[in-house]
Amino acid sequence: MDDRNDPELLVFKAGFLPLNLRNDWHSYSRRNTEIVRASQWTGKILKLRPNGIDKMAYVAALAKLQEGLRWSHADEQWKSMPRMTTTLQQEKIKLGVDGERLRGLNDLFGRSGMGELYGKNSGEKVHPAIVNITWTMRPIAARISKQSEVRKRVEQKPANVFGTYGVFYVSPWRTLAHRFPGWEPVIERPPLVRVYAPGFQHLPNIVWPESGMKLTMEKLPETRDAQVGELRVWRRDFDAEIAANPNREEAFISQEELFRLLNTQCQRITADTRTGICFAPDSEVVQFWKVRDAARGLTWSRIVDSHQGTIRESSITTIAPSAIQGSAGGRPTPVRGIAIEAIDSLRPPAPTVR
Repeated sequence: MDDRNDPELLVFKAGFLPLNLRNDWHSYSRRNTEIVRASQWTGKILKLRPNGIDKMAYVAALAKLQEGLRWSHADEQWKSMPRMTTTLQQEKIKLGVDGERLRGLNDLFGRSGMGELYGKNSGEKVHPAIVNITWTMRPIAARISKQSEVRKRVEQKPANVFGTYGVFYVSPWRTLAHRFPGWEPVIERPPLVRVYAPGFQHLPNIVWPESGMKLTMEKLPETRDAQVGELRVWRRDFDAEIAANPNREEAFISQEELFRLLNTQCQRITADTRTGICFAPDSEVVQFWKVRDAARGLTWSRIVDSHQGTIRESSITTIAPSAIQGSAGGRPTPVRGIAIEAIDSLRPPAPTVR
């Protein structure tokens, strides 16, 4: 025992200010050489003060408590205090925006859920890529009432964290409340993760550990059959997810990333191979996203196929002028290799955008 004041007591109950109690060893110039130690607080009543102060002071007190718990150290000490860390996680969620200052359980060593995508032979990060995550969720009220109601909820995200390609995070401890209000993941059932990337063979469902994983993806042969066959798998998985969820709006939103990536790939294959892969302009999902994109200030365009000379609608969006004011440089990212024509116009196609 190296510390002069051992043993240290950290006490917390939700809604009360935490206590940090240590032995009163006054001589800091020399170690406490006692082999057997007792707490000066043995047999005493510990009084917790209700949180009668402002919310931010409460958050500051919890942040200080996390420091005392060695929250950010690269070791697995957290395994010896599961109740304390879980209670603080629940407080972080309840505090909402005010709790963002607090560390989540995903910040503990070995619980980040970080994923990395590499090409199997090249060793380079894979980009672009879409991560499909299937969670087993339950209503928060069901946990409190000890009920067993659960259901599958799906989210998708690009494998791109703050501009770092091929990186993503999947952790039940990262706040999912903004995606699934009133629901929480069932911790005992790890999420399933699958990955799609253009030019690579997709990765089927993988049981995702708290610690995360490094994944490698196999490059597809550069043949028409291999590329088109992979896109058919994407469309099959998309249709299966939509069919499995009776809530159409929720289902479409859950598959947004794959929908847009698939549409982008549809612009790169010939017209005779699009059947069963690409979405018809009058399909339910296309109409759904046209309406939602319009609400976001995005407008749909007709794409003139450079090779076929045909006109078709695409989910590629051009940003309305009002939506790009204040953006970096004041201009949207240029689109390459296609020509764009306004939907409500019968004019000849505009020149190809370079």
